Amino acid sequence: MTTTRAMRLASLVTAINVLVASGFSIAAIIRPQYLVPAESVPTEASLILAMYGAA
Repeated sequence: MTTTRAMRLASLVTAINVLVASGFSIAAIIRPQYLVPAESVPTEASLILAMYGAA
């Protein structure tokens, strides 16, 4: 594998990672019940999810 191909593959993997992370962040801000059950009480985990979405 040449250096150019390796860099393109690394860039593709990074771009996919950014899209997935952005999707989780947007879902956490707009509809947190998609990621956390609706019946759950606010916990430290839900606070961390909210901070992750806001960041």
